[in-house]
Amino acid sequence: DGIHLLGDQMRLRASRAIGNHDDGINVSGSGARIGRLRRGRASDRNVGDANGLPNGVSDAVGLGINVHNFTIAPVGQNIATGNDNPAECSPANLC
Repeated sequence: DGIHLLGDQMRLRASRAIGNHDDGINVSGSGARIGRLRRGRASDRNVGDANGLPNGVSDAVGLGINVHNFTIAPVGQNIATGNDNPAECSPANLC
């Protein structure tokens, strides 16, 4: 993973994870705030592009942004394109 965060209530406002072996941004925990909220600046987003393609080989696994192990859903607006997993973000509402 390019960026890996572990814990509840994690916040990641603006970052770029490009061309990593697995996920671009991977967060494990509940209640995360990833990227900008509705009133934030346009530059306050995370970008996860072209992740999950080790040695240029597709296995349909790598996401731009992946948040898991949560009971309170994460919130935020981000950008993810060209990742190996066509879903781009999990959960999908983050992108």
